[in-house]
Amino acid sequence: MMSVHSRHKAVQASKRNAESDNAAPVIPSKLTKTEAQKKMHQLETEYDAANKILAQGTKELEEGVKKTPLPTFQLQLANDKIGRAKSRMDEIRGEINKLSQALITGNNFVFSTMLYASWKFSVSHYPWTSDSRVANKVDMFLYYQRGMDTSRMPRDCIQLDSLEILSHHENESRCYRREIPETGLPYNYLDSMGYLQDSHLSAILRKYHFVLRTDPDCFLTPNIFKMRLNYSTEIIFNIGYYYNEVSAKMLDKMALELNYTRQPRIQSVSSSWLVRNDKLIELSNKMVFATVYVFANGWNKTRFPEIEPYIKEHEYGQWPEWYKPVCTLYGSDLAVHHVLPHLESASYLRGC
Repeated sequence: MMSVHSRHKAVQASKRNAESDNAAPVIPSKLTKTEAQKKMHQLETEYDAANKILAQGTKELEEGVKKTPLPTFQLQLANDKIGRAKSRMDEIRGEINKLSQALITGNNFVFSTMLYASWKFSVSHYPWTSDSRVANKVDMFLYYQRGMDTSRMPRDCIQLDSLEILSHHENESRCYRREIPETGLPYNYLDSMGYLQDSHLSAILRKYHFVLRTDPDCFLTPNIFKMRLNYSTEIIFNIGYYYNEVSAKMLDKMALELNYTRQPRIQSVSSSWLVRNDKLIELSNKMVFATVYVFANGWNKTRFPEIEPYIKEHEYGQWPEWYKPVCTLYGSDLAVHHVLPHLESASYLRGC
């Protein structure tokens, strides 16, 4: 997360997981990030299938032992089925753990070489001084889950265990890191919203005027230090490339079920937001709620038969029509439309 203190103030939030389809190939197995994510979805599907076989074998075994005489051959088949299923599930768990670590390592690499590096470069060119060209003090907040290895994080990102530390650096842009608990949410990309678990988030936000919630594979330019931001501006965002006729209709249906407002002129919302400090928490909470709802309900072909052509090859759907791995984009779209009801007026800017 990035905080912007505007002479004007600004904040930047960095996400543990990014959803950019153009992410750099950073997975050690030589898979691109998108390929690694697809592999993860494939493994999860295989695990579910193996679990069903395990349940079937267990049921056959339970039914078999009730029979007289005992059907020895059938019992052996059921035991073999259970054994193979358990063995495959263990293999898949191992593959998932390795791939998860690779994705985390890859995200650390992307963060260090793109978002953090570009922020560092910009700070070096526009330090927070009395220079009138520098409109904003821009701090970076890196949230990480408890137990994560911090050794590969940038060394000058200060561990922020006490908010008093912030007052010691009021005259310079700094990078801070904060530990948070695991989210426990059913959709792993929602780990990027883990900053909501920071019990001091409201106090931190009061020290800034705007917050940039963005991905680790984004690249900042020094212009963020020169932006003249009016506090009446609630949000700045760009377009999202998930929007099409299919996703538009599905999002309208999701909004109706959630009783969320829709604004016809706003067609899509980017993953990154530059949002006013007093709007971040409500917007983020609504996004999490909407994302979980869409994730749980949006791929039910019985309720939504129009999506059937897009889930023939894979239960997660098809990009860009309707694709489950980008549920946070759908949740973001729904939340921004609902929480900020005047987006069609001049109260927002577009083109971050």
